[in-house]
Amino acid sequence: MTTCQHCCSNTAIQASLKSGHLIKSGTFPRKGDQKAIQRYYCKTCCRKTSSSTYTLTVNLKLRNTLKTAKSYLIEGTSIRGTARSMGIDRETVMRRFHILNEMAKTRHPRHLNHVFQGKQAPEVYMDELVTFLGTKLKGISVSTVVTQERLILGFEVVTCPPHEVYLERSIKKFGVTPDLRPQGITQCLDKGRKWIFEGAKVHTDKCIYYPESIAKTFPKATHVSTLSRKARAHGLGELKGGGFDPLFQINHVFALFRARLARLARKTWCTTKSQINLEKHIRIFAEAHNRRVMTLLAQQGRAVAMV
Repeated sequence: MTTCQHCCSNTAIQASLKSGHLIKSGTFPRKGDQKAIQRYYCKTCCRKTSSSTYTLTVNLKLRNTLKTAKSYLIEGTSIRGTARSMGIDRETVMRRFHILNEMAKTRHPRHLNHVFQGKQAPEVYMDELVTFLGTKLKGISVSTVVTQERLILGFEVVTCPPHEVYLERSIKKFGVTPDLRPQGITQCLDKGRKWIFEGAKVHTDKCIYYPESIAKTFPKATHVSTLSRKARAHGLGELKGGGFDPLFQINHVFALFRARLARLARKTWCTTKSQINLEKHIRIFAEAHNRRVMTLLAQQGRAVAMV
């Protein structure tokens, strides 16, 4: 809950109401949707505050555009495409984009805490999605760890060298790109540590960076490495051919990244220009994706595996 913004009291509203520090002082219609917002009177500084003072959407106009923008952004529409579809300015969409990211920062871990209830996942899948930053001469890697039910527990976006075809041109134009994939893998596992069992079974491909990072983060874990299968079609690395895919869970999530985040789509001119905005976009999608997965599991009468 919020506190009095004028006298900087550290007492939360509910505690303040009990102690008499704050008292209710009517309501006012919120801009945009006319919802009644509770106003409070502070006896310390004799000024007024409200229950929405410290929220991310305070003073936000066109409030209904927030939910609409999110639905477009996580279903394969670009920033400019969202602006055109909604009939608003691109900068307005970007402001909504940053607000949605801040909301996802809070909601994503809170939702996972609600799902696991203090327990942890006994089996996880990890891999890296490699893309580029504006040009194929600048590589970027997205390390991601998911559960057996495809819940996204954590991800990390770091720089990496481009494909060997572009390596010489990249060095000539931009210099040597630092390969931060080992650090990214470790940080990704560390972000999901709270929901991963210390003796969990961790499935990965044969990448040389995984054993050290897994042993460092989860010394008691069992590392199961599988040779990555060939793609079903050229340019579709997330969709494997040849029957059963032992890394289906993580490959399926990466396929969703490609399909539902415009900046990660293959063979497109909608490329990401900012590493920070790519991380924000994935965070917004991850929060919405986890909610969708839990809804489907509830409809099917299934539960998340945990110990």
